[in-house]
Amino acid sequence: MLVLFVLGLGVFLAPFAFPTPPPIVTGFQSTRLFSPNGDGTRELARIAVKLNAPSFIDVEIRDPSDRRWKGLIAEDRPKGIVRLSWDGTDEQGRPAPDGRYVVRLRARSGRKQWNASRTIVVDRTGPAIGGFSVASAALAGPGDGECRVTVTALDRGTLTIEVLPPARGSAAVARFGPKAVSQGQTTTWGWDGKRADGSSADPGPYVVHATLADATGNRSERSAACWAGHLTGTAIPPRPPIGALVGVRLRDAAGRPVPPTTPVQLAIFRRPPAPDGTPRIGAPVGSRVGGRVGTVQIQLPRRIPPGRLWIVATTRGGRALIPLRP
Repeated sequence: MLVLFVLGLGVFLAPFAFPTPPPIVTGFQSTRLFSPNGDGTRELARIAVKLNAPSFIDVEIRDPSDRRWKGLIAEDRPKGIVRLSWDGTDEQGRPAPDGRYVVRLRARSGRKQWNASRTIVVDRTGPAIGGFSVASAALAGPGDGECRVTVTALDRGTLTIEVLPPARGSAAVARFGPKAVSQGQTTTWGWDGKRADGSSADPGPYVVHATLADATGNRSERSAACWAGHLTGTAIPPRPPIGALVGVRLRDAAGRPVPPTTPVQLAIFRRPPAPDGTPRIGAPVGSRVGGRVGTVQIQLPRRIPPGRLWIVATTRGGRALIPLRP
């Protein structure tokens, strides 16, 4: 009987006999990744500590070698939330190199102590773009798109490709992405020469602009020119001599031959060197001529090698940029 009484008393008193004292810190959070590079995005690392009692609090930043990098606070604070920030510099205002840093927290209230740490990554470097190429249908012939883009990401990030008119400040006429890509991933995209609303973009030169961004807003960018005309063409003959009369053969974007009775205008332009393979249009040479696709011819200049010239053929359905083979 006595044993049962003692056991019952123990069960009754157990929850109250050894209460666990509340911790003096009940919350500790920090930014995990930031980029203090002056671009206005994720410039500060935010740190918040919730104190359950008035405490002396010491928060410091330690570098990847576990050396003190910067002290943020070392003072008494009342119960409540302490909000701090780190701008990515040391005690002398020098920027922290990219890498992992530790936010070390120590709090003390009477006999109670509370220690913890969090990791913050400083990242100012944009994800790198490796291979980048833009092939125009003017040079690549009929196929998948007016401008065929290939981008290789050397780092993980978010890829966006825009097609822009050559005039600065112009809005994009077409866009691919944003799309998450992994390290080493190659993305291909063929722009069909149409605007976002499905209408055909005006024939002419465009700029293809690729952007690879990471979670902190760091980015790498690449651009190349591309000609979009909704037509491709070949010269007849394909290797004309200087001063020759030259005709054209045209195909639409689907590769179908343009009827020989279609009205067309021909013009000659200089063809500047293109080390990156993207077509560039130089100054016009001579005057335009008009006629039917199957019969019209234009005379080449007598002092410029044909390999340095373009023939531009314009119909109601589009405009072809035709290289002359040297």
